[in-house]
Amino acid sequence: MSIAMLTLASLSLASCFGVGSNRNFVIENSDIKYEKSPTTIRSKIDIDGYWCHPINGEDKCTGIMFWEDGTFAWSVNIVRDSLGHIEDFVTLYYGVYKISGDTIEANYYWEYSYLNIWSITKVKFLILNRNCIKQIYSHTQNGKNKHDRPSYSYKIYNYVPLDTIPPADNKYNVWRKYDWLWRDSLSDASP
Repeated sequence: MSIAMLTLASLSLASCFGVGSNRNFVIENSDIKYEKSPTTIRSKIDIDGYWCHPINGEDKCTGIMFWEDGTFAWSVNIVRDSLGHIEDFVTLYYGVYKISGDTIEANYYWEYSYLNIWSITKVKFLILNRNCIKQIYSHTQNGKNKHDRPSYSYKIYNYVPLDTIPPADNKYNVWRKYDWLWRDSLSDASP
């Protein structure tokens, strides 16, 4: 009896917080697909480094990296040793992008693994020149929050060249393995 009551209480509590997979919502709203072929981004902006938006005027920044294959990283953290050499690149979110004229449109994905809730964030950047882009749109959706609203904040990102950048298929870019993200995929494979 107590196990049944505990199970019922857990399910009720989980439904109050909206816990449960919303994977299908994210898949259905993924309007940009991974092409697995080179894009034209290198002709528009520099990509052998990262894009930095300063945080509160400090030396730290929110970093973005673009790769020629149509993938990108959001919230890049570059780990350096005591001499300033790059030891590792840690990135929180990965996604895909496409170029439409002078605009980079992108989706990045994230998951609250302990709650099994996925989210998709759609962002747009206006290309000002080869070394400067401006974020003009951002909208995070997970299908659970009915009151989410797009943001039209205008953040400037400046290009910072690097001697070394990680490959697009680095160990942190786990989203590339999901074939629902690929342009030529007809399946809706589970992650």
